[in-house]
Amino acid sequence: MNNINKRQSEIYYLLKEHGSMLVKDIIPRFPVSAATIRKDLTALQDAGMLIRTHGEVQLAQQTNPVTPYEARIGLNTEAKEAIARRAVEEIHDGDSIILDSGTTTIEIAKLLTDRVNLTVITNSLPIAMTFSTSQVSVTLVGGIFLGRNLSVQGPDAEEYLRKIVVDKTFISSPGIRSQYGLVTSHPLEASIKRRMIESGRTIYAVLDSSKLARTSVHPFVSFSEIDYLITERPVEDPALRQTLAEEDVKILLPD
Repeated sequence: MNNINKRQSEIYYLLKEHGSMLVKDIIPRFPVSAATIRKDLTALQDAGMLIRTHGEVQLAQQTNPVTPYEARIGLNTEAKEAIARRAVEEIHDGDSIILDSGTTTIEIAKLLTDRVNLTVITNSLPIAMTFSTSQVSVTLVGGIFLGRNLSVQGPDAEEYLRKIVVDKTFISSPGIRSQYGLVTSHPLEASIKRRMIESGRTIYAVLDSSKLARTSVHPFVSFSEIDYLITERPVEDPALRQTLAEEDVKILLPD
């Protein structure tokens, strides 16, 4: 899995802040050699995240951008609500959980606001706000705020997640790679999702059935690392059913 490393992530967000920069101005900002920075820039260029021209680098236009949160929140609502009802059956008093940023995971959050002895860690501003009048203990990870999906990402968020262990992680995804696992449209989004999975003892993928027919560019977790798939109806694709069975991924459906 070709994850972007912490320094490369920092370079990306530096460019996000400035728009474009000269390579000679980037090099002194990091305690590594100029050759290492140039290799980092090459890796980011190969990932389609920046463009290099005559000693200058700038962010590449994203050809597969994240759908704005406001547009996604109204899609497949009934399916997401059904998945959320099944997911909360897995969440018990005293649990610590990670809720990934997403429009399915916010439906889970809505059903947890009356809990008392529960710890939630998230990178989603809407999920954190859902608990604003609740007794649930909520940590919103710090980092770079991305307005398009109202989430926090970047090196600081990933560093926090590396330090913690939770009982359960609930992860979302815009699609799958049927012989591999979950994928997303951006390598930095893949990176923080990967950190969330590594922090959880039990991993739940929460995907409505439309996501099982889609794919994207950047893989972040194999099926072998997922314990449960929660979706709203039985998996129709025979090849995918076989892969899930072979990797011991248990499918949970609403009643």
